[in-house]
This record gives sequence, C-alpha cells and structure tokens, in this order.
Amino acid sequence: MKPLNLKVSGLNSFLQEEEIEFSKLVEKGLFGIFGPTGSGKSTILDAITLAIYGQVARKSTSYINTETDKLYISFEFEAGNGDSRKKYKIERSIKRTKTGGISTVFAKLITYDMSGNEESIVEKATEVRREVEKNVIGLNFEDFIKTVVLPQGKFSEFLTLSGAERNKMLERILGLEEYGDKLTDKINQRRRQVSTELEILNGELSRYEGVSTENIEELKKEQKNLLEEEEKLKEEISKLNTEYEKYKKVWELQQQLALDEVKYEKLLENKEDIEQKKVKLEKGTNALSVIPHIQNLEKANTDILKNKQSLEIQKVKLENLTNETKEKEKEYNLAYDKKEKDVPLCRDKKIEVEQAIELEEEKNKLENENKISINKRENIKLQIESLTNKLNETIKNKKDIEEEIAKKEEYIAKKSISSEYREKVIAGARLEERHLENLDNIKQSNKSMDDILVEIEKLEKDKSTLEEKLNNKNTEIEKLESKKTELSNSKPDDDNTRLSLSKSIFETDGKIKKYTEV
Repeated sequence: MKPLNLKVSGLNSFLQEEEIEFSKLVEKGLFGIFGPTGSGKSTILDAITLAIYGQVARKSTSYINTETDKLYISFEFEAGNGDSRKKYKIERSIKRTKTGGISTVFAKLITYDMSGNEESIVEKATEVRREVEKNVIGLNFEDFIKTVVLPQGKFSEFLTLSGAERNKMLERILGLEEYGDKLTDKINQRRRQVSTELEILNGELSRYEGVSTENIEELKKEQKNLLEEEEKLKEEISKLNTEYEKYKKVWELQQQLALDEVKYEKLLENKEDIEQKKVKLEKGTNALSVIPHIQNLEKANTDILKNKQSLEIQKVKLENLTNETKEKEKEYNLAYDKKEKDVPLCRDKKIEVEQAIELEEEKNKLENENKISINKRENIKLQIESLTNKLNETIKNKKDIEEEIAKKEEYIAKKSISSEYREKVIAGARLEERHLENLDNIKQSNKSMDDILVEIEKLEKDKSTLEEKLNNKNTEIEKLESKKTELSNSKPDDDNTRLSLSKSIFETDGKIKKYTEV
C-alpha cells in the first residue's frame, strides 16, 4: 500500500481540517515523521487505520476532539501489484452519540484505475471493510496493526507469537495462503485419492493369484481348438443358410400361389356384383353431364316461385290500400255530415273568421307539402326513366308496353303519387326484368318455356289491372282539382257563403291529398 493523500478534521488534536500530501513525501523514497510527544504523529496513523477499518489500534472510542461532535477523514492510496494495481479513496465520517458512544455517519470506498477513471463505488461501513479486507489490502484489522501500522511497544508481541500464529499471519501478509493450508489440503486429498486407487488395483490383482506360465499355455491351446471348432461351425452354418435360402424361395412361391388362388375364387364370386357396379358407374358418369342443366332448371323454377310470392304480396298490399281508402272516405263523409250540421249553429262572426284563417293556414301547409311532393316526384321520375332505359335494352319486342309505360310516366310527372305506390310500380318492373332473366336461363338449358310464358302473361294482366286502378285514381284527382278551381274562382258576397266556400276548398284539398297518397 502506498499512501497518497490524507485529510482529517475533528480527530484528537486535529480540530480543523489538516491535509498531508504523501505523494510529495514519497518522491525521494523513505520519509520520516518527527515531533514532540502530543504533536499528532500517532494521530496520523490512527486516521489511516480509522479510515480503512473504522477503528484505531489503541481500541479507544474517545478519539473525537472534545470541541466537536463529529470527525471526517479522507484517505487516498494505491494498492496491488502489476496490472492489478489501482488507486483508492476512502471517505468516512463518525459522530459522538448522546450516550457518549460513537456512530458512523457514512463510509464510502471509490476505486479508480491508474489513469484516474472511476470504476466502482462501495458504500456502508460493513461493505467498505469487507471489500478492503478481501480485495483491496488483503489483511484484516489485527494483521494490519501488527505489520503495516505497528504502535510503540507492539513489535515485541509480533516476536512472541507462536509459530502457527506467526505463519498464518505471514501467509496473509505475503499472500501465501495457497502454499500453506490450501497446499496441505490439496496434498492430503491427493494422497487419499492415490490410496483408494491402490486398494482397487490390489483387489484386481488378487483375482489372478493362481495364474502361471503353464496355465497360460494350456489356455492358449484350448483357445486354438475352440477357434478351429468355430471355423467348422461357420462352414456348416453357411451351407445350411444356402439351402435355407433355396427352399425359402420355393416356400414363398407356394404361399403366394395359395393366396392368389383364394383371391381368384373371391373375384369369381363377386363377378356379378362388379358387373352391376360397372353399369351403375356408367349411368352415373352419364348423369353428371345432365346435372348442370337440371340445376339451372331448378334455379329458374325457384326464381319463378319467389316472383309469384312477391306478386301475391303486392296484390295483398294493393287490396289493403284500397280498403283503407274506402274507410277513409267513410270517415270523411261522416265528418263532413257532422260539420254541415254544426256550421249553422256557429253564429259568432269572430269565430267564423278565425276558422277561415285556420283553414287558410292549413291550405298553405298543404300547398307546401304539395311542392315537396312535386320535388319527390321529379326525383322519382328520374329513377323511373333510368329503369325504363334499362328495360328498353332487354325487352325490344315489347313496344306496346314501352309506349304505355312512357304514357304513365308522363302522367305521373303531372300528378304526385305516394312513394309506396311508386315503389310497387318499380317493383313490378323489376319482377318483369327478373322473368326475362329466367327466360334466358331456361333457353340455355333447352327446356320448355310454356309455364313461364303463362306466368308472364298473368303478371302483365296484373300490371294492366294496377295501371287501370291508377288511371281511375288520377281521373278522380282531376275531377277534384277542377272542383277546387271552380270554388276558388267563385266570389261569394256574404261572410257565411265565403266561410262555407273556404271549407269546401279545404275539403277538396283533403280529398286530393288523400288520393295522391294512395
């Protein structure tokens, strides 16, 4: 170990911080520390010991200066040999407790390489001491104070140590542990191992105590005879193997012949069944070519059935709408009759005027709704025209139907109809388009088209019926519009007549709205 720097404060006579640069003192080799008694020579050694191990050689705890309660030590040094030599710095602070004892505030060991780069830090007093004793100095506290720091009057103790104690201490100081007890342990272990192996070999040799040269010669002759006998047996085995292989092939052929005969008999028994399966296979192969046509026909029949069901649903909806229209007409007539009875009872002019105003507001509301219906009608017209163009491309031989549809579209453009009825008309066109697709599929499969044509004619008749009902509704709407125009052009003189006229116009608008919704 080579000391480099020591800083100490609060230790014995060193109240203020004192610093000693050992690195300058060791430049010329050996150096000495001289001074009168009490000047602090032993305190320097105590500071080094206290920094490294946390205790002093004199085994005293009253080393903190009486004018302070805490001491601080920083000790830098080098230790190690060759490439393993490194620089170390230990910092330690100790304080006096209230009970008069001492307590370590902190302890830290910092390791540097020889270039001054920090490698590791160890903290806590116990960890620092363990690292110093094991890896840094290699000496415990007792060995250190008996060799490195030897207080006055303590050298005689080293000389009076027993041989074994002195040897162990010198082993630790000089790093000769592996040549002391460790080497002795290795020698003893090897000796026990060799003794065990020797006993095993002696046991093996005891098995051959009766062996002599004459016995060996007799055993060699016996071995020779056995070898000759072995050769003879090998020749006989070879001959037997040759004969075995020869007769083995004959035996295998006989076994195979027997198996073939059994298979032949079974085939004869199953000949009729095989012929029947062969015929079925041929029929099945022929049937495979017809399956696609059958599947196409089944698909066409399924589509026709779905179209019929859809048409029936549309018929039921139309019938329900017709019944609802009749019910609404009855309700309207009842309400109208009730109104005709109640109007003569209303004599108050103010009430009549207010009713007229309400009717006028309702009329304006209906006119706004009529404008919205016209916009919807225009959008519907565009959709119907698009569907009509697609229908014209696929049904070239239906000129009459196209002309009729064009007329209906022109008429629909003038009169607003309900979105539900319009959807029914479009659905009818889609049904007709699906029927045409079904006709193409049936033509491809070379099947009869009579049933499908009958169904198409039925659908066309139903379509004509629907168009006729639509014409009737449109005619009724025209009549109501004409009546409304006449009522609007008339100019009554008195208030009662004017009120009655407004109510008639309102009722007419209600009927027009009802028919347009249908």
